[in-house]
Amino acid sequence: MSKLTPDESEKIKEEQRLRTTEALKTVSKINLKFVLIFLGIFFGCICLLSIIYGLYGVFSRYTSTKQTLPVKATQADRVATQVGNLLATKQVLESQIAQATAESTSYIWAYPFNESLSTTITASTPGVTQQPINSSQTPRSNKLIGIVAGYSGNDSGAVCPEALGGYHEVDINQKIANFVKDNLVAAGYDVDLLTEFDTRLTGYQSLALVSIHSDSCEYINDQATGFKVSTTGLNMNPEKSARLTTCLQTKYTEITGLQFHSGAVTSDMTTYHPFNEVDNNTTAAVIEIGYLYLDNKILTEHPDLIARGISEGILCYVNNENKSP
Repeated sequence: MSKLTPDESEKIKEEQRLRTTEALKTVSKINLKFVLIFLGIFFGCICLLSIIYGLYGVFSRYTSTKQTLPVKATQADRVATQVGNLLATKQVLESQIAQATAESTSYIWAYPFNESLSTTITASTPGVTQQPINSSQTPRSNKLIGIVAGYSGNDSGAVCPEALGGYHEVDINQKIANFVKDNLVAAGYDVDLLTEFDTRLTGYQSLALVSIHSDSCEYINDQATGFKVSTTGLNMNPEKSARLTTCLQTKYTEITGLQFHSGAVTSDMTTYHPFNEVDNNTTAAVIEIGYLYLDNKILTEHPDLIARGISEGILCYVNNENKSP
């Protein structure tokens, strides 16, 4: 091999530099194209995604609006259905109440009055177990008297310990109130048997209204025996009120043998709530028929005798018998 001259060697080097330069330019152009293509694709994808996202938002709002209307309509239908059900239930209840009222009007307690009768009240089970009450109004062909069975429809009242029979005051009050009603009906009067907070008490009109309660079933002292009677001093007819309480005191003592416990009348009796509810022309009184502790035997074993004392006291008043206060 012949040795290259310096000029030839320089020429070859120059050609190599030119080829290298051209190759680099070619590579640079190719790389720039790829970069531009990549950037184009990248920004194109971003624009495409933006368009898709915008269309999705529009579609979602359209779908949401479209679905909301049936939901609102469904809720309206649901409310309309519930209203219809309530109206139907109201009609059923009114029908049942009317039927129950008709049945209770014809219902009569099978307790004929008998002076020698000794009907025993059985002890209550735990809770308030009340005797049935015919609370419907009797026909108004005769003069009307109202009887309130103390605590009925409200709570148990005083509760006796098991050693004294476990009696509930409300049961005793109701039993005696039913006897009183029977006695007054037998005497020719119409009688309303009312609960403690009966709505009919507001503006109630009758010849007389007597509420029956029992006293404590706890031992107080040996003097805690006998009965109490009270009316209100805020009365349009104080003379009638005094005559009613006098008749009750006199007849109740004569028939039951229990003594009037005048010193034990409390403010709860003189301010008894029905006094402020009934009509001003209705003469009203409340009687505490005896102490469930010391008077337990007569109250539970002879409720008919207790009822007779109350009934005769009321009849004494409505018949205008001459009983001085």
